[in-house]
Amino acid sequence: MRIAVDIDNTLTSNIWLPDWRIVSPNEYMEYYRTAPARKEVINKVNEWYDSGHIIFIYTSRDIYFREVTEKWLNAKGVKYHDIIYGKLFFDLLLDDKAENEIRRLEDRLK
Repeated sequence: MRIAVDIDNTLTSNIWLPDWRIVSPNEYMEYYRTAPARKEVINKVNEWYDSGHIIFIYTSRDIYFREVTEKWLNAKGVKYHDIIYGKLFFDLLLDDKAENEIRRLEDRLK
């Protein structure tokens, strides 16, 4: 199974990020560098990885933050195959794959 996992507020503990229009990229770097990890989520992601699932980190972070992002993931021991930067933003996404994947994932995690 191919699994996509977000970073902020999924692998990290509810970090608050200020509006990007009013802070410098260096301030964002500091938030990203020091974000607390959600160990229970990272452990589950690593279990999936070790079970042979393909893990994608899927983040809205800009590619500009690649170095700090990958250092954080490595420092926290997150196992993954690839990272996708700059995900799309929607208020609602209708996609036939999403519903089917949620059901399959729930079945596999039982």
